[in-house]
Amino acid sequence: MDDSILVCTHAPMHTYVQVMHETNALLDHLFFHPNTAPFIAYRLIQRMTTSNPSPNYVKAVATAFSTGKLLHK
Repeated sequence: MDDSILVCTHAPMHTYVQVMHETNALLDHLFFHPNTAPFIAYRLIQRMTTSNPSPNYVKAVATAFSTGKLLHK
């Protein structure tokens, strides 16, 4: 067995903190990317209501996703 592929399970605390920081930074980058809200909105609408949503419907759901508020007309 090749020992060079073994991973240390007792990583120093600073490594854990760095990993958590990088993970949070990546998640923030993905969550706040301008295409994320429309992408998620389109997929949710397709699965829950209609397979061919209108652009206005996608925009309304994407806005609600981004802002955390549902705007009623």
